[in-house]
Amino acid sequence: MKRHLFIGIAICVLATIVLAGISFPVAAQSRWYAYGEITGSFKGADTKIEWANPTVRDGGFSDETLWVANGTKWVEVGWTKADPPGSPPMGIYLYYAWNDGTYHEQFLESTSSHNTYKIEYYSGNSWRIYINGALRATVNAGFSTANRIVCGGEVTSNTNAMGISGTLNLRYKTTDQRWLYWPSTTLHWDSPYWVVKLGGSNSNLQNGGNNP
Repeated sequence: MKRHLFIGIAICVLATIVLAGISFPVAAQSRWYAYGEITGSFKGADTKIEWANPTVRDGGFSDETLWVANGTKWVEVGWTKADPPGSPPMGIYLYYAWNDGTYHEQFLESTSSHNTYKIEYYSGNSWRIYINGALRATVNAGFSTANRIVCGGEVTSNTNAMGISGTLNLRYKTTDQRWLYWPSTTLHWDSPYWVVKLGGSNSNLQNGGNNP
């Protein structure tokens, strides 16, 4: 989303505290996450993301998305509860976004169901984005091999709800064109949010927090 921060890139708002007459800049957190990730060399990723209806209390957003990335460049697809630019009301929408050095986003139709999402390398520096098996976009993201895949939730305030949503059947595409399930998953969460491996599975996760 336009107000997105890609995971791992800190965009901070500076505040100031005064201690014994000395001012210190303090970084204020601007995004909260709960996600799983893998690293390596990848040509694609796919998953089923469960629908939820989280409460957004700050006028920002609550997302559940799949990312592929290389450094500061990335592609994402999923759903967001947000107030899109223009006339659409606050709601839950499918969307995709990418950053090739400049941020781009596209809101799609509203959704109230679980969906499958896939990002797959196409050619040059282009990636294709699929929802429920249908091609929705081809974007030039400025890279041809991802070194990181991330899937989970993001919110603009720790007063917002996240999920509860499963990110299921997580797979990656190898550089030799095989689709494999995530073999080892690193979890990250910012309190008060959480993410767990369902049944101990590396390829089936669930996140949530601050519900309803």
